[in-house]
Amino acid sequence: MKKMLFTLVLVFTLTLLVTGTALADNGPHGGFTLTTDACASCHRTHTATGPKLLTGAGYLICTACHGQTGTGADTNVIDGVYTARDLTTESPVEGVPGRGLLAGGFGAALMDTNLDTTVGSVTTTSSHIYTGTTGTVWSYGPISATVNNGQASTALSCMNCHDPHGKTGTGKTATYRILRGQPTGVTLTASVEIPDQVAKTYSIASNTGNYFTQTYAAAQSTGLTNWCSQCHTRNLTVTGSGSTNSGDAVFMYRHTTNAAASVLAPNGLACTSCHVAHGSSAAMTALANSASLAGDSALLRVDNRGVCQSCHNK
Repeated sequence: MKKMLFTLVLVFTLTLLVTGTALADNGPHGGFTLTTDACASCHRTHTATGPKLLTGAGYLICTACHGQTGTGADTNVIDGVYTARDLTTESPVEGVPGRGLLAGGFGAALMDTNLDTTVGSVTTTSSHIYTGTTGTVWSYGPISATVNNGQASTALSCMNCHDPHGKTGTGKTATYRILRGQPTGVTLTASVEIPDQVAKTYSIASNTGNYFTQTYAAAQSTGLTNWCSQCHTRNLTVTGSGSTNSGDAVFMYRHTTNAAASVLAPNGLACTSCHVAHGSSAAMTALANSASLAGDSALLRVDNRGVCQSCHNK
């Protein structure tokens, strides 16, 4: 009876631990003390069911707080929306409830992808893998004269990109979105640490759902380009690459991804100027559909190739 009572108390206690709001580099994501209780949110010392003493598959632990029904975070990454689950612990508030997340969403995204100011939660048409299944790391690797799309059969989950313990920067400093200096799953030699925001913002600025008008601060904008290109190595290019043959059999001529600030990109042209990081609900039809991978919207912010027209205005 005593053993059963202890078990019930333990389960109840752990339930309370994961229902508090999780803030990056706070709560379970850093800020640990010598008597922290945060470890028990994700780990079991002797009865773990997953590697690294985790209570289960990594993405299931993440979505227990950051999913559709989770109560431990205001960032619902599956539906791609900022919620109002528990804003009382935020000072200042780090997003606007009901607006889309900066990175879109894995299952659906709250986006105005045809720029008609009609916002709707639509099933994603492309997303990064987050469940631990495998896919191709598109454009990974050095310039190659032989056809090479990238690294195939690579398992990817939330923790390939994010470090749930936080404080991943040199000297245990906080990084933007608890991003690792080096994503795991590929062989890397350098580390890219994006500084954390002074005032964190998780939802997009526009209440119209127009992601194309969304910009990042200069440090995050250029930082994200360098960070993304750790895996998508052959996509990192400078001005003039569209007219200069790289020598690669697949990525021969490439759009600039690392350019200085302009009117349309006040903090510099970056990967996130055209793409979202988690998932997009943009539609691909007609020519755009045939030019992409069976309807895959390539994480673009706007339907078809509207990101091209939005800048070039032809």
